[in-house]
Amino acid sequence: MNRLWTSIVIILTITGIDIWSYSILCDEEAKISEIIDTVTSYCENDDTESALAETENLSDQWEKSRRKMSFFVSDKTLDAVSDSISKLPPLISSGCDEQSAEAEYAKQVLRRTHTREIPYIFNIF
Repeated sequence: MNRLWTSIVIILTITGIDIWSYSILCDEEAKISEIIDTVTSYCENDDTESALAETENLSDQWEKSRRKMSFFVSDKTLDAVSDSISKLPPLISSGCDEQSAEAEYAKQVLRRTHTREIPYIFNIF
């Protein structure tokens, strides 16, 4: 009987950790995506100074989010987002149109963390 209760506790603990990690990933992805959308809208309105100021906010928020997400997501995925975020200020300063593509790439990589990094049954088998 003790083995049954122990196994139930282990299963509930694992399930709880999965739900908790998923909620953290969703919250952090939403924060970063919102800031990226703000940067993109400033760039579309040709407000370079505000866009550059917002990229500093984005970099600060990303460092906080990266620390939280690094427990659940591989470093390779997080490095791809970091690279894209670090490319934004030079692209905005130069007036290049590629900044919107780079911002969208960072958002897509963050969205993919839900389907690739979380242990859904189809990821396991």
